[in-house]
Formats: sequence, structure tokens, C-alpha cells
Amino acid sequence: VLVFIDIRQFRKPPFNRYYSRLVKYMYITLDAAAYTYLVAALAQGITGTQFDLSIQSALPLAMFVLGVILLFIGILRFSWVSCMYTGAAYLCAAFIVQYYTLNYKDTGQMFHPDGNIRVSQLVLIYGIVLSSAFASLVSQRLRAIVTKSKRQEELERFLPDVVARQIVSGQTDLNTGGLRSTATILFSDIRNFTTMAEEESPEEVLAFLNSYFNDMIDIIFHYNGTLDKIIGDGIMAIYGAPIRQPDAPANAVRTAIDMIHKLNDFNALRVLQNKAPIQIGIGIHTGDVILGNVGSDKRMDFTAIGDTVNTAARLEALTREKNTPILISSSTRRQLNGDFQFQNLGMVSLKGKKTMLEVFSVSGNDSV
Repeated sequence: VLVFIDIRQFRKPPFNRYYSRLVKYMYITLDAAAYTYLVAALAQGITGTQFDLSIQSALPLAMFVLGVILLFIGILRFSWVSCMYTGAAYLCAAFIVQYYTLNYKDTGQMFHPDGNIRVSQLVLIYGIVLSSAFASLVSQRLRAIVTKSKRQEELERFLPDVVARQIVSGQTDLNTGGLRSTATILFSDIRNFTTMAEEESPEEVLAFLNSYFNDMIDIIFHYNGTLDKIIGDGIMAIYGAPIRQPDAPANAVRTAIDMIHKLNDFNALRVLQNKAPIQIGIGIHTGDVILGNVGSDKRMDFTAIGDTVNTAARLEALTREKNTPILISSSTRRQLNGDFQFQNLGMVSLKGKKTMLEVFSVSGNDSV
């Protein structure tokens, strides 16, 4: 019934934002009334039994027990306000039901007949008040845990587990208007994606992309990279920011090498399926970036911007011309050790840049 009460009116501005709250508290009120009425009916069976309790004593005690159960069920609303309201509504309903069920002449007869305070009423009052406070505290704690867990789960879609935990715990702050930082940017892109999309069905292309991104992003996270964005069939990842990592350039290169190895596995499977193998290009550059929230009031993305990002993208585009899967800049090369094999490809001119840049192809020492 409540779902349809004034539904047309309250689903219209400016009332629609209050609608769900109104329904919630109306349900709580009805629950409290229904519980107290049920207890009043059940309490009749307690009198005259081995408990030897009068209906005046049995009813408040029974209401207290059922009230505590109702409050602890209300914890699952994850709202301390709802818990306090439940307790208050239940007490009001309990006194109203007692007053009319037991035909009290006045409230004094309910609480202190013959000049003596009725202990069962004190148990009901203090028990519900304390239970409401405890339920509110537990509900608030659970809400905080659920909110924190949900936020970490959302962050882990883009960040490594360690980074997500640090952000959720407050060790790292993403709510910044703009932070200059040194980072290593990795760009990857599928070279012959357009051809593949033309030759295969949309369902096959989508299934491939989901599988491809899943494995490639796992590699990025394995080396403590941050997934900045997915652009069509391309990936942009950040190393060394927002959390500083001294081995960020090496981790970016290790990511690139493992991505090529994983691509070989993909291609082996595609050959068995009589499909053309695919190729990817990866560009890596190290330099200063600006980290911050970019977007509008309705949609914000935490991202890196700057010339370093553009250079990494240009290096990725150059891999096709240089016929090599991985290209890194000299600024990245200078921060690497002997774990990799390099080939100096000399100075190149990148599209949109005035200065020449020294670039290197790279592979792991275990490459054949």
C-alpha cells in the first residue's frame, strides 16, 4: 500500500528526493505498530502459566524482547538515524498499545500503580533506549566498513590492491586540484584492430577485447601500475604516481615485455582458431606530469596530463614505423639497469614536437 501512497505526487520535483526516505520511515512506523500489536496478542498466553506473571507485567517484558529483535534487524539499514527512529517509534507504539489493550485509566496507572514503580516498564524503556543506542553504533560502524569496502573495490578496478588500500586508509589523497609529479607513462595500442573488427563479428571482437584487457590490466597491476584509462583498443597506465616508486621506469618496461609475452599466447590461440595474429605497439616515457581531477561537475576523472603523456603516445605510434613492439625514451633508458637489452634507434622527430628525441627498443634478457 505504501508504495502507491501519493506515488505520483512524491515522484515529481521537488518531492522525489524525499520519496525513498518517506517510504522507509513509514515502513519502520508500520513495523513498530505491527510488532507491538502482535506482542499484545501473544502476551495473553503468558499470563496464567508457570511464569505466574500478570498481563500488566508480561506485556512490557514481551515488548522489550521483540523490540530488541526489531532493532537488531534494523541494523541492516546501515543508518543510525533509522535505528534511533525505530526505537522511538517502537516505544511510542508500545505505550499506545498497552494503554488501550489493558484499558488503563491514565498513564500513572501504567507506570506506577498503587504508588509503586512497575519494574517491567522500566525494563522496556531503558532496554529499548540502550538497545537503540547500541544498534545505532553498530549500524554506523557497519556502514563505514561497507562504504570503505565498496570504495576500495571500485578503486581496485583502476589501481593495484596496495595503492587502493592506501587511498582508502587516507595515506594517499586523490582529491587534489593538481599535483606535479615525476611519472612513467605507458601507452599501448592494437595495431591492426580495424582489420580485425572488419573480419570478425562484433561479439567475437568484444569477447577478445574483454579477455585482452583483463590479462593486460592484470600485468599492469602486478607491476604496481595505475590504469589511467582505456581508449578504444588502447591502454594508458601510470607508474610512480600517485604513489612514488623508485623503480617505476623498470616496472613500466617489465609490464611492456610481459604484455608482449601474453600477446604471443593470444596469437597462438588465434592461429588455432584460424584467425590472423594481432600486433601491439607500446610507448614508454618518463617525465613530469600533472595529476588531478579533470572533467565537469557531473563526471570527473583522476588522470595525468602534460607533455610526458603526449610523448608516450607518440612513441607508441612510432613503433609501427620502427617495426618494433616497444619503444622507450632516453629519459626512461637512463633509469634502467642491466635487466634489459636495448637497441639505440637514434634521434627521431615526433609528431607535434619541435625537439628531437633519442629512442630505444627494448627487450628482456631472457628474450630470444
